[in-house]
Amino acid sequence: MAKNEAGVPIGTVAERTGVSATVLRSWEQRYGFPVPMRNHGGHRRYSEVDIDRIRDVRRARDDGRSLERAIELVVRPEPTDRSLFAGIRRLRPDLRAQDLSRPAMLALSHAIEDECAARTSRPVLLAAFQDDAAYGRSAARWHELARTSARTVVLVGSERPRVEHENLLKVGVSRSSPVRREWAVVCDAPELTACLVGWERLGVAGAGGPPFEAVWTVDPQVVREVARLGFVLAEADEPEEWSGIAPAPGPDATAEWAVAIANRTIAAFAAG
Repeated sequence: MAKNEAGVPIGTVAERTGVSATVLRSWEQRYGFPVPMRNHGGHRRYSEVDIDRIRDVRRARDDGRSLERAIELVVRPEPTDRSLFAGIRRLRPDLRAQDLSRPAMLALSHAIEDECAARTSRPVLLAAFQDDAAYGRSAARWHELARTSARTVVLVGSERPRVEHENLLKVGVSRSSPVRREWAVVCDAPELTACLVGWERLGVAGAGGPPFEAVWTVDPQVVREVARLGFVLAEADEPEEWSGIAPAPGPDATAEWAVAIANRTIAAFAAG
C-alpha cells in the first residue's frame, strides 16, 4: 500500500514539518487540529493534506498571526455566503430547521441574550434585524449587552449609514441583501456559545402560519463561524482578541448551555 494511502506516522510528520509530535498532539487536544486517521492499533496517521495544512499553519505563525488565528485560516477559509442562514446551513446541514412563530423567535432570542448577559464577561455579539422598527424595539437591550462586550455588530435592514457607539457598530443592510429577511442573535464567548438564525418565509405570515424557518445551536465552531460571517458582511474589523478562542468545551458544557437556554425560553412562554 502506498504511503499516502496508509497514512504518515506522527514522527515522520514532525520531521517533515518541523512541528514536534508533542506539539501536534497538543494542537489536536486543544484546537481539534489536525485530525489524524487511526490505524488498527490506534496510532495516529496523517494524510498529505494534513501535512500541507500543518506547514501552512507554520507559515501563518511566521507571518505574525496567533496560533488560534493561523489554524482557523487554514481549516476554514473566509466565508463567501451573503446570508447568515445560508452560512449556518452550509456549516451544519445536519441541524434541523424549525418553523417558528414570531413570539417563539422573540422568546428564544431573549433567552440567548439573557444567558449571555448572565454567564459571560467579554463576549463577541452579533445580531440581525429586518428593519429599523424591529431594532428599535430591542435597541436598549443591545446597547446594554454591548456595554460589557468585546465587540458588538448589529445588521439592520436600513438605508441609514454605519453608526458606531462605544462597542456597538450598527450597519445598514442594502435592499439587495438576503440578510434583510433574516433574524439573528449570536453570542460567542469562552463561557457560552449560542446562536439563533432564521429567515422570514415568503408569503407564510399572511397565511397565518409560522413565518420563520430557523436554526439554533450551541456548537462553538458553528457559532464562531456565523459570528465571523456577520463581521465579514458588515465589513467590520474583528476584535483584537476574539473572545471565543478557547479550548473547545466538552459535551457536558454544551449540553448545559442548551438546557439553560431551553429553560429560559419555556419560562418566557409560561410567563406570557
